[in-house]
Amino acid sequence: MQKKSKYIHLWKTRFFILTKNYLFAFTGIENDADCTMALKLSTINEIEQVESQKQTKKAFVIRCEAINYFLRGENSVADKWFNELTKILDKRKNK
Repeated sequence: MQKKSKYIHLWKTRFFILTKNYLFAFTGIENDADCTMALKLSTINEIEQVESQKQTKKAFVIRCEAINYFLRGENSVADKWFNELTKILDKRKNK
């Protein structure tokens, strides 16, 4: 998956890990990879698909209290992430 940078607005490849309470993004899969994002899932207000400039990729935005995160990936990969995050948000809203 790719994450859009906050300041330069370039798409950068990141490796994501989803835990019970967080979504983490790393620069690589090595042991010394830098964590570039630690998003607490309870801060997510909304997740919605957005238009992607590339036909082979799908994009979505994670809207949080303080910031929005734009992610994109190959169609099937992006769909899986979007669906999983939407399920988590729906469960939290239904409590």
